[in-house]
Amino acid sequence: MSSPKTDTRLAILKAARALLEERGYFGVGLEDIAAAAGVSRQAIYLHFRSKSNLLLELARQIDESQGLPALVGEFRSAPTSLEAMDRFIHVLATYGPKVLRIALVMDGARQSDPDALAGWRDRMMSRLGGMRWVIEWIARDGLLAPGWTVEEAAEWWWALGSPPVQELLTRVRGWSDEQYEAAMRASVRATLTTVPTTRTPSAGGGGAPRGRPRTTPGRTRGGSVRRGPEGRAAPGRR
Repeated sequence: MSSPKTDTRLAILKAARALLEERGYFGVGLEDIAAAAGVSRQAIYLHFRSKSNLLLELARQIDESQGLPALVGEFRSAPTSLEAMDRFIHVLATYGPKVLRIALVMDGARQSDPDALAGWRDRMMSRLGGMRWVIEWIARDGLLAPGWTVEEAAEWWWALGSPPVQELLTRVRGWSDEQYEAAMRASVRATLTTVPTTRTPSAGGGGAPRGRPRTTPGRTRGGSVRRGPEGRAAPGRR
């Protein structure tokens, strides 16, 4: 049985999520959250030190309620390095949409709030660490594409899989989650490994967005790998 204190905390988090996702970080004050939760502004301070602390605790609560720890365990228990990469990408494609709005709120808040910046950095560095772990395994297996260091490969993948990029493709351009996952898998495999894969959406439909050529990211229409000045198969590399 939950306690009144726990119920109040959850009510505040629920109200905060609804308002922050609708109005953004700078469009919501603690008084707005208090009113929506049916508590006083002072009651919020009994549970959270500040608005930025409330935002960070909300992100943690969403992760726990949506089962993120179990999803992390799935890619870390993969039988092969390439399967670990595919599972990580699947998590980005399926879990990402559940937290995308709050992730974008945090991305905006970090621009001027030091506490929000610290929380954003912690979350993003955790994601980068998971990707680095996968890339290190791929490198140990001798499957890392020539010309890449582990750190460069992890950082490129990290940028490609960032919430703003996911928003552009799925929210702005209307890609389905299946299209996003298929394109991400094909691009990351073709660019960072010696074992590319075809761009086939996972079960559930999807495909190349209408009006766009069905080419693997990083390859020309004829199928050859597009290489940058350094000779690596990395679109847009310096």
